[in-house]
Order: sequence, then C-alpha cells, then structure tokens
Amino acid sequence: MKISISESDPAPKVDNPNEVCNIVADRDGEIAQIIVQSGTAKVKEGDLVKKGDLLVEGIMEGKYTGIRSVPAKAEIYAKIYYEKEERESLIQENDIKTGNQEKKIEIKLNKIKINFHKGLSKFKKYDTIIEKKKIRFFSNYYLPLEIIEINNFETKSETIEYTEEELINKIKEKLEKELNDELKIDNLDNISEELEIENKNGEVIVKLKYILLEKIGTKENIE
Repeated sequence: MKISISESDPAPKVDNPNEVCNIVADRDGEIAQIIVQSGTAKVKEGDLVKKGDLLVEGIMEGKYTGIRSVPAKAEIYAKIYYEKEERESLIQENDIKTGNQEKKIEIKLNKIKINFHKGLSKFKKYDTIIEKKKIRFFSNYYLPLEIIEINNFETKSETIEYTEEELINKIKEKLEKELNDELKIDNLDNISEELEIENKNGEVIVKLKYILLEKIGTKENIE
C-alpha cells in the first residue's frame, strides 16, 4: 500500500448569499438596464456612473417590516465606452521602398567579428533588417559561431496629399484594428460605433468610440 500526503490547496472563497452587502460599479459606464431582486436601486437607466459609485443599496423598506438590511442582488447592464483618437496631416512625407536591396554578411566568433563588406551602405536612405543565426552542432549543442545577415532596403521620400475622406478612412481603419486587437473582438454585430471628426489647420482628428453592452457591478460588504 502506498500513502501519499500533500498539502491541500486553500478552499476558494465562496460568497455568503445571506451576507448583507451593496452593489457598486466596477467601472465607468452608462446604465442601460437594471433589474433588482433584493435591495434598493440608487441609479436608473441613462445614468452615467463612475467606478465605485453605489448602484444598489443593501436595504429594503416594507410596510410592516420597516427598513432592514439585506444582501443586494441585481442584474445590471451598462454601455461601456472604449475610444481611441488619432490625428494626421492631409499632406504627409512617407518613406516608400524602391525595390533596391543590398545584403551584407558578418561572422561573429566569440567576441571577434569578421565583416565581409566594406564601407557604408550605397543607399542614402534605407531600412535595415538584421537576422542572426547560430551554428548548431548535433541537436542541442551550439558552436560559439554566429552568422549575421544584414539586409538594407532602399527607401525614398514621397509626398502624399490625402483628401479628407481618404484620410478619415485611413485613420478609422487603423483605430478599428487597434481596438479590435486590444478588446479581442471578432464579431462586431453587438457593437455600436461613434465617430467624431475635426479638420483643424490642415490636420484631420478622428476619435473612434466603441460602445459595448456589458454586465457591471460588484458586491461590497456593509460594515
């Protein structure tokens, strides 16, 4: 017979459904729906709330029981706003690749570096991508030898003049991607979108706002 003794994990904290408490906002938003099962609502639909605001107070008043403390219970949904802003000039200087490329190789052995190229790049403007490869001997043994591949891609400046509509669409697509990536949104069907646009001194300012309907509220024990 084998007996194994180990320290048990601490038991998870379980909320006591009979413990008197309030419900407070756990983030900013606009109340869209509130259904109270127990307690007294302190907000209504359309109210703007900040994190920490009291949403449902853990008290009830009855005709025969008077005022008594209770555990607040409610289903609360709010419009949560996520927004990003970007500004860009209608006339821009952008670097574009010409298609010309040069490749340079270096070998590094411990602290000794051997260059197989001479002088600086022949390009006036360029982007550089460096790839480093270590030499592996067998499956998990690496030699103290590193091959460095330097790729220079020639660029040139180009003046681009956008129309206001073109620039708005360009910025909007960028902001949408950033918000979708940050919020990990795949389906946009349940999202409302607002766009604020301002053209000021040759610059277009775009503010994109996503409005999501989300459940809010957290319990807060009453002292």
